[in-house]
Amino acid sequence: MISPFGRMFGFAALIAALSLASATVAGDADKNWFVRCEGAFNLCGYADRASMRTVIPARFEMARLFSEGLAAVRVKGRFGYIDETGTLVIAPRFVEAGAFRGGYAEVRIDGASGIIDRHGQLVVPAAFQRIIPLAGEVFIAQPLPARSPSTLFEPNFSSEAGDGFYFATDGLGLYRRGRGWVTTQDLSFALLDRSRRDLIWAGRRGAAGFDIWGLMRSDGSWQVTPRFSHVQQLVEGRAIVRGNGHRSIREDARSDDDLWGAVDGRGRLKVPLKFAYLSYWQNGFGRATEGPPHSATGAEQHRREAMVGVDGSLLAGRYFDQVDRDTDGLPRARVGDHWFGVDRGGRLIPELPEGRIVLRCSQGLLLRQHGAKIEFSHPWRDAPLGLFDEGYYRQTNCSDAVPVHSGTRWGFVTQDGRYLGGKAGFDNIYGFTGDHAAVELDGKWGIIDLQGKFTVEPRFRTLRPERGAFLAEGDGAPRWIDGEGKPLAQPPVAAPDRSDLLRCDGGLILFDHDGLWGLRESGGEIVIAPQYRALSCFRNGVSWTARADRRGWWPIGPDGADHPTLACREQFYFVEASDSFPEKFAADSFESSVAWNRAYLDYASNRRREPPKWTSSRNGQPPWAPTTKGL
Repeated sequence: MISPFGRMFGFAALIAALSLASATVAGDADKNWFVRCEGAFNLCGYADRASMRTVIPARFEMARLFSEGLAAVRVKGRFGYIDETGTLVIAPRFVEAGAFRGGYAEVRIDGASGIIDRHGQLVVPAAFQRIIPLAGEVFIAQPLPARSPSTLFEPNFSSEAGDGFYFATDGLGLYRRGRGWVTTQDLSFALLDRSRRDLIWAGRRGAAGFDIWGLMRSDGSWQVTPRFSHVQQLVEGRAIVRGNGHRSIREDARSDDDLWGAVDGRGRLKVPLKFAYLSYWQNGFGRATEGPPHSATGAEQHRREAMVGVDGSLLAGRYFDQVDRDTDGLPRARVGDHWFGVDRGGRLIPELPEGRIVLRCSQGLLLRQHGAKIEFSHPWRDAPLGLFDEGYYRQTNCSDAVPVHSGTRWGFVTQDGRYLGGKAGFDNIYGFTGDHAAVELDGKWGIIDLQGKFTVEPRFRTLRPERGAFLAEGDGAPRWIDGEGKPLAQPPVAAPDRSDLLRCDGGLILFDHDGLWGLRESGGEIVIAPQYRALSCFRNGVSWTARADRRGWWPIGPDGADHPTLACREQFYFVEASDSFPEKFAADSFESSVAWNRAYLDYASNRRREPPKWTSSRNGQPPWAPTTKGL
């Protein structure tokens, strides 16, 4: 279910935010807790990830992960902090609240960010657009813009889970408690090392309009002066960097300034800037290519590849047709059609004849790598079905006949190990629709069944599967047929099933009486009386309502009373569509939003054939209608 609260916009000029969650996704290192929101009003608490047992009951409107023994929670529209017993130890009084790091946390007050300590005392005034703990009493900060904070959107700290930076364009600096700014406020920041904060990547806009990156200490001095056009996080002791030539990775490198290398955790260049392209480290090696991985048009380039050691040397001293570092055994390299293991001395070791298992299906179908080919076999068959071109196979292929390709010909391999492709394969194919698939042979399209037999001989110019049937063209007028070739008056249309669209995730059901809407339990007991022109399901303890006697969308709590702190909104939509605009029902934006949501409720109640539309903001794109479950 998409959140009924509409879009949450970030600041356009921001966002360089050092996440304040701890290094584990569950919270503190000694905890394995996660946030669980549940129940009719979608309130939040905490559960143990291992046992799934509730450790703090769901009674908060919002809850954030624990860090340093404290977690931010929202109560009646304001954030405070609880300890690990669930006791509020810092009173709820903040619009937003981040996680603690080094004894400090960012909070929002009156449209600005400041810093509190573990006692809830404001130790850095709320006078910043953002201010995020870095190391000791040093913070990454962004000044407030010249415009009034009331004209800007509030940041949503819930999007900052994890332990990294979000790249910013510019406008940030380092600020020290009790001293003030220790750098200029024209920097961008990015994480170097997840385990430490005394060194960070810092970028400043160069003359060519691109950020030039260096490594900055937490006191604002440079460990490595800005000299790189691209930097990455430290992985296995190496961080990828690129010289400051500013060429796209889709262009051929033309000077030393465009080349790639890697530094260690102190910023020392350990892999010289000598590669046309170098990707992230994995299993002890970086991956280099002889040229950029993509062309100027974005098409993937087939470049020879090499594995790069921590000192910049090439494993086996050479480039291969393809390399594979994602393996528990020896790294692998392909020469022509043959794969080899490569030991640390660079010796090529031919792979075992049976090859690496690519996919194993429960019904017995087995796919093995053989050089640049994939072998299909099945224990019911005396011999392998043959070698086919390498493709992207995943577990979902275990439920259908698998499309296979060899040279210019196509076919299928069934789960019981049969090849469907006639004598020499097909020109082209669609996947199976139920028990039938459209295939092209000698320039004409027909239909086969799961035995590989034609149920419709090839005679159509096009034959497209759609909605459980096939649209045929080229043999008379376009017409719909089933898998046996029988004509259909129209494509099959499933009866609309909208019974769940009025059911909230927590179990409450939206219902109407005399044109007004409310919420009830599945047994019929009324929770919110039908008195609203429209209202949403509860999310984080809040339902948004449009009353006949008020202008605007007003938040209410589980008791049906007005929420004490959240402000009303001019517009609200049950579902959202990114980069799109809701269908306009009235000149007044509030009335239009009410009409849109009532139209959606009517659609969910089968009183309207189509849902209200979202119109794409992209030129040339047609309108589309949301099909999201729930409101």
